[in-house]
Order: sequence, then structure tokens, then C-alpha cells
Amino acid sequence: MIQEIQAKLKKVENCSSISDYLNNFFLCYGIPRATLMRLGLENAIPEDKEIIIGNKLFCEYTKAENLYARYDIVQRQMIKNNRYRFVMLINDKDILALDTNNGEWLSVARNNIHSEFEFFLPLVGIERTVISNKENASTKIGEKFAQYYNEMLLLNPGKEEEIGLLLVNLVAAFFADSCGILERGTIHRLIDLYSSEDGMNLESILVQIFNGIIGKKGLPDYVQNSCKGSVHGLPSYCPSLIFDFKTRKTLLSLCGLNWDSVEPEVIGALLQAILNQEDTTVAYNYTSTANVYKVIGPLFIDDLYEEYEYRKKEETLSEDLLDKISNISVFDPSCGTGNFLMICFKELKKLEKLIKVYCVEHSIEIEDKSYVSIENFYGIEQNDIATQVCRIGMAFTNLKISDFPIKKLDLPVHNICTGRALLMDWSDFCPQNGSVYIVGNPSYKGAHSLNKEQQQEMRVVYSEEIDNGFKIGELDYATGYFYKATQYIKGTQNGFAFVTTNSLTQGIHVPTLWPLLFSKGINISFAYTSFKWKNEGRNTTAVTVVIIGCRSVNNPHIKTIYDRNLSYDADSISPYLTKGGVIVQKENRGPISKDLPKMLKGNMPYGKGLLLDSREKKELIEQYPSAKQFLKRVVGSQEYIHGQERWCLWISDEQLEEAQKIPPIHDRIESVRQVRMAGDKSAQKLAARAHQFREINMPQKYTLVIPSVSSENRVYMQIGYVSNNFVVTNLAFAIYDAEPWVFGLISSKMHNLWIRTVCGGLETRLRYSNVLGYNTFPVPVLSDEQKQNITEAALGVLIEREYNSELSMMELYNPDTMPEGLKYAHKILDDAVENCYKFGGFISNQERLDEMFMLYRSLKEAK
Repeated sequence: MIQEIQAKLKKVENCSSISDYLNNFFLCYGIPRATLMRLGLENAIPEDKEIIIGNKLFCEYTKAENLYARYDIVQRQMIKNNRYRFVMLINDKDILALDTNNGEWLSVARNNIHSEFEFFLPLVGIERTVISNKENASTKIGEKFAQYYNEMLLLNPGKEEEIGLLLVNLVAAFFADSCGILERGTIHRLIDLYSSEDGMNLESILVQIFNGIIGKKGLPDYVQNSCKGSVHGLPSYCPSLIFDFKTRKTLLSLCGLNWDSVEPEVIGALLQAILNQEDTTVAYNYTSTANVYKVIGPLFIDDLYEEYEYRKKEETLSEDLLDKISNISVFDPSCGTGNFLMICFKELKKLEKLIKVYCVEHSIEIEDKSYVSIENFYGIEQNDIATQVCRIGMAFTNLKISDFPIKKLDLPVHNICTGRALLMDWSDFCPQNGSVYIVGNPSYKGAHSLNKEQQQEMRVVYSEEIDNGFKIGELDYATGYFYKATQYIKGTQNGFAFVTTNSLTQGIHVPTLWPLLFSKGINISFAYTSFKWKNEGRNTTAVTVVIIGCRSVNNPHIKTIYDRNLSYDADSISPYLTKGGVIVQKENRGPISKDLPKMLKGNMPYGKGLLLDSREKKELIEQYPSAKQFLKRVVGSQEYIHGQERWCLWISDEQLEEAQKIPPIHDRIESVRQVRMAGDKSAQKLAARAHQFREINMPQKYTLVIPSVSSENRVYMQIGYVSNNFVVTNLAFAIYDAEPWVFGLISSKMHNLWIRTVCGGLETRLRYSNVLGYNTFPVPVLSDEQKQNITEAALGVLIEREYNSELSMMELYNPDTMPEGLKYAHKILDDAVENCYKFGGFISNQERLDEMFMLYRSLKEAK
């Protein structure tokens, strides 16, 4: 069946008319002819025609040249409650498609669709997980380079740097061989003919080849005659390595692979993965054009294509648009091997060619020159090998797509450099002549994982703010790039967009970082909410990221939020990546929502002597049975979540004299008194009542326990009741005698989502805060009926817990072990809570957040 689909698609590729093409394409994947007739596909298909086949596929035929830019418009038009497995755009040359199940993109020429037939197999019920992954030329070359690197390292231990330089020069040589700088097949021929099988003289042959590429004279004729051009700016390779039979054989097999189809940005990323194996975030880190386009499209490429399409339609397209793009510079301050820069360069060159073709066809006079130059692309990278690869990639990308013959290839050594970007003057390195757009994917390191050099970089970046009392202790390393980019674009028409960890849109980063950035005169212009950023290639990895694009306030622009496969405009975008410019501040005077009761931090022992584990408690009662009246069960976050047993001394002033008669209790109270006397003044005051916790809050009936720290993997927070015989410690929060509807509200998905966004996390854990999270939680005014509905649903959750009382809270809420009945009860509770905000509920977390932030703003304004 699969082979039959591929064979039929080859015939489809010959269809010139769009109606014939789409009819036959859909028939190949089993769409009934009657369905196609009903859709009117047998007739001529007009431009921007939408074709919807159930929930399987949304397709649009368009005349737009750039399908990525067109997809941005389609996102805005799609109805939110429609979910299609595939979204497909097709013009007269290309197809762009998205599999919404896994976020994978396909970009392919119409006349080559058979090579990617597997992508649409889910249309016939075959998921691609059962199909073996197809290896492209770049991946094969990357694997062969990895093999070669390991073989060389075994022969040359401790010479990683020298081997890295060898690989860099080899990459340049292979590209030169495939692009006409060298006569095609030169490397294979010279190694095969002039090096011995044992590899002993292989290095001398390679040195001759490298010298030939850089244009050195006085080389043997067999090398000199093979050089048709030269490459300037390559790093010097000095002979220092040992080669053998095995490494010679592997090198010959590398020569035999097809370098014509290799994209420089791909091989550069694969090479970086080989040379930086200790950095797990780098492995096979080539990022697809589709993902890079999420950064560069909304930042500036979409605007250029929109202008191009509009002026074509209005017949006003001329050389001035070429002049405009010639004045655009792109700057990546964390460029790695140049993935972002090369894709930006190719996209602008593609637009340049489209404009030139139009002008020629319409007899519009233009200069016969290249308008988009690699000299307008700037990059900074800490790793020198990656810098060299970036330069090579940019130069050979230019060679491969240039309209003009290039015999002398100059690497961009001045505008791609090695350095620590946070310590450099960006305006000096990349002058603001014309429009400058900053893009990239800075390191995600958290504040507590920075090395000394990175800590110093952060102090330098924020030095002026630190002098004014600004605290940077909790800020991620990536914030340094946001700050410098903000300083760079303020007061201009320029912008920047970075891929970054979502921690910059949560917790302490929002009220700390973003007011500072906004005060410099920028705003958030577009944003992608959390999604998986996939790196292409073997051993594909994915991390959860956001994309944040900012512009100067001097540059008014439509503001757009991208949520999964949909997008919508907003008057303003908050640092939480929601509608509205809201930044949540701590509410110290109690809940902003008046219906909610106060939440307090638990009671602090202030001295370990008041706490007992289960063994100590058992021994105490066995020796002194009367001690039982002075003991209560105690819970903090750990005890409540894991079901751990712990006890404490709970002694009233009236009981003190009797309790002191029990020697172990007397000793414990005395130990607490001594600890407090050794503390500060407030502790010393507490020494007078060393038999009691600092706070002595207790309920009349029961206490609602809210852990201060829990796993971020839990869909719901592990909240629940304990009886009035339990003491809640300061390692959890408490609401005393809370009604069930209160439990229902803060056990809901709405509250969990609010806490994750506003409070953020502690490493990989969810961190709760009563003043920042609970007190700010926006709740609409609830009617008695709504409270009753929430109460009934909340009791359903509690009953399901009782049915599974043998499980701890950790086990109950582990996604892998959560009972089905409990899941259903929570679903009922979520519906009851969400209907209080919006009748019918929400279809995405983004809508939930938007609604809560808008409500929060109105509650603040009403105070």
C-alpha cells in the first residue's frame, strides 16, 4: 500500500493545473472522489481557496511566494474550535504543511512530493512512527564525521583542538570540491592516488589541498591544476596529527558522500555537536527553517513579503524595495555555527531574486548587482571552532545561491567573531546603519548554575542598574541578552527576538526583569507561548521554550500572540505572554478576590527539639504514657505529599508545668530555649515560651493544607484537608476551617495554571506563594449557586481520594498512577470552576490565562 501511494504521487507531480494536482493528490491518500466533487475540486480552483476535509486536513491554494508568511495569515483566520490533523498551503511551486499532532513541518517542491510521501500517511491511518526514519545526506555526513573524529582522537589523545581545526578545514574543502572552487572530485582523487594505504603521508596531502584552497603558490601541479578559485580567511592548519589505514579509509568514504545536497547550516550544527559532546544542549542542534521562521518571520520577514505582495498587486514594485532589503542587517549575539544567520540570509536572497524577476519581466530598471550581502550579517560566538564553521557556512551559502560567479571566496572574518557577547559593545561591533534585527537562542542557564565567568558577565551587563540598587541574584543568564538587546534598539525602529526558556515569563523574572526593560522604551511585539523546540537530526531532542519578540515603542506594530497552531492580535502583550500589560505584584494585605479567606504560612517550630519522628514519639509514649496529651501529628509539604509520619510537642501555657515533669520533654524544651537565646533579638523574645512554636494557629474543625513546593509534573496541586489534631508547619501554607468550595477553587486547573505562571518554579519543582500566588488569584464574584456547584464537585474529588486511601498524595497525583475516577472527578470540578469565569469553559490554557489576567486587571483597578 505504502509503495503504491509513492508510485501514484510520482504521476501527480506531472499535473500542471492546481485542480488536477490536488484531486490526484487527495485520491492517492484515499479521500473519496465523491468528497472531492462535493468540494468542487474538479473545477478551476481560485486563489486563496480553502479546502477542508473533515478534521483531517485544512488546505489553501495561494499565489503567495512565501508560504511561511502566508501561514501566519492563515493562523489568524482559522476558527479556534476546529482542529485539523494537517494544515497545508500550496502555491504553483511549493507545498508547506504542518502535522498538528507532533508539530512537524514539511516544506517540499510540488514536483518532488513523492520523496516526502510518508508525511501524509496518517490520512490513511498509518502513523509515521512505524516507518523507519529516513536519513538525509547531512545526517549521514554528520555521523561519518563523528566516526572520523572518534578514530582520530583514539590515535591522537589530548589533541581535540587540532582535530577540530582539521575537521573545519575538511568541511571547507568538501564544500569547495562541490561548489567549483576545486575541480570536482579532487579530494578523493588526490587522497586515493597520492597517499599511502597506511595513511602515513596522508597529512601532507591534506596540507597541500588546504594550501591550494587558500591560494598558496608553489604547490605540486596535481594540486595547483585542480584549484579553480580560492577561499580566504580559513584558520591555519599546522601538521601535528597521526593518521592510519582506518582513518584514511573513513576519510575516503566521506569524500564519496553527496555534498551537493548538503546545506551548510546543517553540517555546521552537526559538526558543532561532534566537537562539543560534553554540552548536551548542543547535540545535533540544527534547527529547521520552520522553527527559525517563528523568530524571523514576525520580526521582519513577514512584513517584507507583505509589502512585496501588496506592491505587486498595486503594480508599484520597483528597485526601492531592493534598496530597502540591502539596508537590513541581522545580528545573532549567540550564533553558534550560524543556523539563524544562514537561514535569514537565504530568506532575504530569495526575496531579492523574486523582486529582480518581477522587475525584469516588467521592464523596470534595476542595477545588475547583489543587494543582499553577507557583510550585513553579524555573529558572536564563544567557541572559536563554531565561529570558524559559521564563517565557512555563510560564505558557501553565498556561493551556492549567488547570481554571480565567485572565484575568490572571502570568509566574513570581521563580522563573525569569537568573543563573550555580554562583555562586548554591540553598537560598536554591529553599527546601526539602516535596520538591524537581533535574533538568536541564548544559553538558558539558571542563576544558580552560572560559573564565575558568567556571574561576572551578568554583573558587567547590569552594572549601571546594580549601582541603583537593582538585584540580579535570581535572573537567568539569558536575561543579559534581553537587557543588552533592549539597550541596543531603544529609540530606533529596530527589534529583537529570542528563543528562550519559559522561566523568563514566570515567577520572579516578571516583576524583576520586565519593568526594567519596559522602562528603556520597548514593548513585547509578538510571542510564541510554550512549545517544544525540536532540533533536527538523529537523536532529536526537544526542550520547552517560548519566543519573545520586542520592538522599540517608537515602532508601532501589530502585536500578535501565537498559541500552538493559532494566533491572535492583542492591544498589548504582558511578560506572561497574555493579553494586556499586566504584571502581578505581591498582595500583602490579603486576597484580591474578596470571597477568598486568608491563607497563612504554617507554624514555625524555631527549634528542632519540638519535633519528633515516629520512632521518637513511640519511645516517649512507651516510657511516659501521659506524654500522649502533649503530642500532635505535624505536616509540612513533605509529610503531606508523601504521607510521612512526624509529630510535635504542642503544649499550652496551662499544661507547661505538668509537661515539664516528663524528663525528655523538659530536656527538649530546654534545648529549644538555648537555640533561641543564641539567635537574634526576635528569637530571644521567643525563648520565654520555648515550649511552643513561633505561631500557634489551629482550626476549630479542620485545616486545608497547601504544600509550598511540589512536583511540576503534577497536573493538579496536591492540596487537601487534615483534622484539628494536625499542626501545619511553616513548610506549607494553611487555610483554617476552609469551606469545600475554597478547596475546589484552589484544586482546579485554573488555580494551578495561575500559580505556575505567576510564582514560577524552584529548579524542577513548582513553588507556591500565598502573597504572590494565592492573594493575587483572580476569582469572579460567586453566586450561592456557583459555590454550591463547586462544593459538590469538590466533594466528589475528596470521595475519590477516600476510595484510594492506601495511596499517598504523591501516588494519587502521579500522572502514571492517578486513578481514573479521580481524573474524572477533577474534570467535573474544572468544568464547575471554569463556568464561573466563562460559560462553556475554555479551549486552551492561553484563553484561561488571558481571562484571568484581564480579571486581575479589573480587580486591581477597582481597589
